[in-house]
Parts: sequence; structure tokens; C-alpha cells
Amino acid sequence: WDDHYTVGRHLAVHGWGDIVRIWKLPFDSLLNDEVLKRTYFRPATLYSLAIDWARSPQDAGVFHATNVLLYAGTCLFLWLFAAELSGRPVAAAAGAVIYALHPAHPESVAFISGRTDLLSGMFLFAAFWAAVRWGPGIRSPWGKLVPATLLLLPSLYAKEIGLFAAPLLPLALWVRDRRTTLPEVARAAVPVAGAGLFYLATRFAVLGPHPLPAISPVEGTVPQLLTSVAVVATRPPMASAPT
Repeated sequence: WDDHYTVGRHLAVHGWGDIVRIWKLPFDSLLNDEVLKRTYFRPATLYSLAIDWARSPQDAGVFHATNVLLYAGTCLFLWLFAAELSGRPVAAAAGAVIYALHPAHPESVAFISGRTDLLSGMFLFAAFWAAVRWGPGIRSPWGKLVPATLLLLPSLYAKEIGLFAAPLLPLALWVRDRRTTLPEVARAAVPVAGAGLFYLATRFAVLGPHPLPAISPVEGTVPQLLTSVAVVATRPPMASAPT
């Protein structure tokens, strides 16, 4: 599938010029898709693939092994986040195992191009863990989510979906520490908002004024968002329905 297009000599790095070139490379310019044109900005994913290419450009096993390790890291940070938030590490471990074995996930692990999901998910769960682990102990409201924000940035640069999950970081902080007042939560959210704006600014600088990607056959940002909300809304009834 996309592996034949995303993995190749364009990942070779021989100096700073190649690092800058990869930063400016639209991810979808590597895909064999006539619909997508300059809508995916994922330099973190490309840099990760470039590291594997430098290690062994002809060995696909290296790329697949990295994907497996990233997925293990994703599940680990999910467990750490759930355990810290709930105070029940055993129950959190059970949930993480269910997540790890969920049949919807192998596709992202099994094909190399699925690394976008793995990198974004791992750093996103790490950001949530940092928010509930370190946030309550930081006195200044302005700094409570700074560690989480630093981990959020790689998630944004791996896949755009991290941008839509970012507003949940202040919510996670508030759920973990109910002593935090709403004004304090609002101040804590400022670094997160700043990271989102910085991401959008760099995205605009590289791709130009192109909209966020819409997944075919649902074209357009607004229809895509509404469809995503509708899909998410169906999950609780599906999960509770008898098999």
C-alpha cells in the first residue's frame, strides 16, 4: 500500500539541508492519491522513518520493529495515564490490555505508514499522563500543563488528530485535581493553546492556506467534523449492546 511511496530515498539525510527538506515535505505528496494535495503536515513521522532508513534502508524489518516498539510505548503511557487518573493500577492495566489487543489496531502497527497513528498516539497518551502526574504538583497555574504541552507537540507533528484531542488536557488536569479552580484551569490551558497555534503557524508556513484534511468520501472540514462526532456518539451504545 502506502509503504512503497512513503519509504524511499527521499528519507536519506546527509546534512542540515536534508533535515530542512524533510521538514518542508508534505506527507501526502508521497502518497499515490490524486485527491490529497498538500494537506498532511507530519514531519515527526518523516523524521522517524528517516532514522530507520539511516539504520538499514533495505531492511523492512527495522521499520516494522520500530512500529511494534512505538505501539508498546503507546499502551504503556495509556496504562500510566489511566492508573494515575483512577488510582487503580490493576484495573488500568486491564483496560490497557484490552486496548492493546483491540482488533481495530493491528492495521496501524502492521503497515509502516501507520506510524502516523503510533507516534501521535504515544505522545498524546504521554501528554495526558504528564498532565495528571505532574500538573497537580506545579504551583503556578500557568505551568501546570507545560510538561504535557511539550509532549503534545510531537503528537501534533505526527498526525493532525492530536490537535482535536488537545482541549482534553485541561479537562484531565481538572478531573485529577478538583481543587483546581476553573480560572486556574483556564490559565493552565494557555500553553496548550499556544502549542496549537504554533503548530498551525508552522503548518501554514509549509503548506500554505490549505484546509485541514478531509477523509474521502466525506469532503470538507465541517462535514468531516460532524461525521467524526456522529461516529464517536455511536460508540457507547455499541459498547453496551449485547453480543
